[in-house]
Amino acid sequence: MNRSLRLFWIAAALLLVLLAVLIRQGKSRNPKAGIQSTARPPDSIQTNPPISEASGAATDPFANALKKLSEKRQAEALVALKQSLSSLPADERLRVLRRFLDSGVDAPTSAEFKVGPNGFLQSAPTLRCWALDYLTQTDPAAAAEYGRELLERDKHSADEWALAMRGYARVKTAAEDKAFLQQKFQEMVGFEPWRNKPSVGFLEAFDVPVYLRATELVPLLGQLTTDKDNRAAGHAAYLALDRLTISDPAPTLGQLLAQPDAMKGREVTRANFFARADVGDPAQRALLEKYLGQANGPELQTFAGLYPNANYMISHNLLTSTSTPDHERLARQDRQALAAVEQWLADARFEKLKPQLEIIKNRLDGFVKQAAAK
Repeated sequence: MNRSLRLFWIAAALLLVLLAVLIRQGKSRNPKAGIQSTARPPDSIQTNPPISEASGAATDPFANALKKLSEKRQAEALVALKQSLSSLPADERLRVLRRFLDSGVDAPTSAEFKVGPNGFLQSAPTLRCWALDYLTQTDPAAAAEYGRELLERDKHSADEWALAMRGYARVKTAAEDKAFLQQKFQEMVGFEPWRNKPSVGFLEAFDVPVYLRATELVPLLGQLTTDKDNRAAGHAAYLALDRLTISDPAPTLGQLLAQPDAMKGREVTRANFFARADVGDPAQRALLEKYLGQANGPELQTFAGLYPNANYMISHNLLTSTSTPDHERLARQDRQALAAVEQWLADARFEKLKPQLEIIKNRLDGFVKQAAAK
């Protein structure tokens, strides 16, 4: 083989090796396993260029976190991310957070959506949820602004919508802001993909109507409790109705009474709410007496076994706190309820209810005597 031909084959071999190296490097730049990019509509707001691993883990806290998450180093990733962000000046921290959130990049954290005692998350299921929660803690005004953008932009994640509504509600309190939140809550529960497979964040978002004291949503919540194929959403709606009854009893009970079909088939459940009525309030007593004139069968039996309902479910919520009455208030309500029941037993309007009223009277007699002995 002459010298020219030999040089030709050596050059060809070197070219093939170089091509193989370039192909390998191109593959190494692909996103790591578990990292996802959520597509955004063309008109979505992009205030900063998308984040990417190519920007350098050493200079970008989120790129570093994404790398650790892809390597299943979840706890280390979030601790290091929080430390990095906390060390930044406020304006730089906001810029980094917004750049990540605008990018649409996400990754699972292998944790659950868990609300803590202050309404912030104790753990987040995705890096985007973690970032939204951190933004609300460190810059509430910016979180409210981004929350509105997210709520108006897409339905990528029910968990993110829940956090966006919380961030918005913490800052925006005008009447039009509350109307916007109520509209978005209705939009959320009306979105079948989310409602049919509810995430934890979706269920936690039922705290929004409680926070808004949106008693006009009682019919919607009542209808959700009747969905036997979706017990998770039904239970979340039940808890929201119960807490609305506690915070705004007369308007809530009035809605339940005016629209009985809202809980058709779940009348026994409705008895729980009317058993919370405080007869010391004339408006609530009038509603309760009207209810007793209509209730029958199993619903009436359930009411008789509960009234006055003093069972409270304690939970950490996105926007509201759970308070329970003290001993003196409960004792006073028992005395007032006993006096009302004795009057009803002597009232011809409630003649058919005597067996149930006697059950209630006997129980209340015991409560009142017990409280007096202390």
